[in-house]
Amino acid sequence: MNALLDRAPVLVGVGEITQRTKDPAQALEPLALMEGALCAADEDAGGGLLAGIDSLDVVAEYSWPYPDAPTQLCDRLAITPARRTYGTVGGESPVRFIHEAALRIARGESVIAAVVGAEANYAVAAASKAKVQLPWSPRDPDAKLVRGVDYLHPLAVKLGVATPATVYPFYENAATAAWGQTPREALVESGQSWAGCSRVAAENPYAWQREVLSAEQITTPGPGNRLVAWPYTVRMVANPLVNQGAAVLLMSRGEARRRGLSDDQLVFVWCGAAAKEPADYLLRDQYVRFPDSTVRADFLKAVVSAVFNRLETTELPGPKEIGNILGPMVREGRLQLHSAQPDEQAFFRRIGAAREFPDPAGDFLGVVTQNATGNKIDTFQHRTVHYDAHVDPSTGGLDATATIAVRNDAPSSGLPDYIIGSFPDNPLPRGTSRVLLWVYSPQALQSATLDGQPVDLITQQELGHNVYMARFDVPPGGTRTLALQLRGGVDLRRYDGDYRLKIWRQATVNPDRTRVAVTAPDGWTVEPVKGLHKTPGGAVRGGEQSSLLAVSAAFDRS
Repeated sequence: MNALLDRAPVLVGVGEITQRTKDPAQALEPLALMEGALCAADEDAGGGLLAGIDSLDVVAEYSWPYPDAPTQLCDRLAITPARRTYGTVGGESPVRFIHEAALRIARGESVIAAVVGAEANYAVAAASKAKVQLPWSPRDPDAKLVRGVDYLHPLAVKLGVATPATVYPFYENAATAAWGQTPREALVESGQSWAGCSRVAAENPYAWQREVLSAEQITTPGPGNRLVAWPYTVRMVANPLVNQGAAVLLMSRGEARRRGLSDDQLVFVWCGAAAKEPADYLLRDQYVRFPDSTVRADFLKAVVSAVFNRLETTELPGPKEIGNILGPMVREGRLQLHSAQPDEQAFFRRIGAAREFPDPAGDFLGVVTQNATGNKIDTFQHRTVHYDAHVDPSTGGLDATATIAVRNDAPSSGLPDYIIGSFPDNPLPRGTSRVLLWVYSPQALQSATLDGQPVDLITQQELGHNVYMARFDVPPGGTRTLALQLRGGVDLRRYDGDYRLKIWRQATVNPDRTRVAVTAPDGWTVEPVKGLHKTPGGAVRGGEQSSLLAVSAAFDRS
């Protein structure tokens, strides 16, 4: 057995329960809904797990708060987990509890963990309207249910923007503007997304609303679908009036195998990440990115900490096997290592794992593409990079042409949307790839063309280089070609008259096809020094590129 894989946390059971009655005599209280959901999850996992639960997280519950929901639930189930916790309020808390339970399992602190939650507002609201008492366990008379009015700015409370349905539009509309969408385009995107959820819900017997609704029915205000806060209608916000419960059971993959569960019955929890934002949204100066560098740093630290925690608490294979597995990833730039300790960083640099961006010395070209379609279509992307450098050895002057062709081999059909469909905010024909492309160079941009037609590029500075950025769509089976005319110079004296060029390669699914050509004015000949071969007109290099490419050439008067 693989010790590393056997420590992996997995979901083994999922349980749901839905009850639509308003009858106080029949309606189940939240504790009973949680109990039913956990029993259903146990049955889903094959049974016999509840008695072994050693960690229990109960999602914060508002419809009928109890004095001690975790203990009361344990009493109903006759279980005695060593760890039992009632969660803090937060819409992300169920996923966070699953992630934290998975980490405890990976560290060996837990064998069987449960996360459960339930609400019964449908029955509570009906009983309140009918002025009848519910025959349930006593409520906690001192319960403090935290709501937006308790921590948001008084102005937000006064203006009535203190609930999720009225606060989220700040983010929704800011993102719409930042992504260059019109309000109509954003609304169409949301409608399509919700319509997809509606179709899924129609097939789920535990969904509260099982009617298939079109995008227009969801986003268009009307009878029974009032506008809550632009762009949200009632059908676009959470429905609190439900009687529902859900639960999941987790354990290690090794424990699951010991209990007779095969891998095809398991859902592996590979990783997770989180970010903590200011509770008062008015403290933010914008709503489209992390508010400041401290929050970004905390987010990245949390990700790195989670990864290394898994490394430190998991039994690893031997150094040779690790080298065989990770070596190709390091060579291709897919695994990078950094240390704040100079000696450790020097070691990472020596083994090629630092993969630092080259300094601006000499000539340089870096090409970076990013998939802006929200899918996996870059699996089908192929890049061809040509760099033609014309160097004047007498002055160090340089004229260069960088040509980047991006080919999209994706089909237009036959694969699921998460591979070739478009991101909801960028509705595109299936199989179309939206490419963001950056070119890094110390040289100045003179002009650029896309498929032979003039195009304006966004110009910035980063890491000591000029950065030129373009955005374009590549249809299925198509190719788009961006050409940049660059002009500048290189200090040949630094390298005893030699011209040196580095072409940095991004770690992509498919290796680049890269061609370099070095020429000189009449009266000079180009002599290959490293990575090039001589041609009648100069020196060239062509072929597949899977790592940093470094070439150099010398010049002689002819």
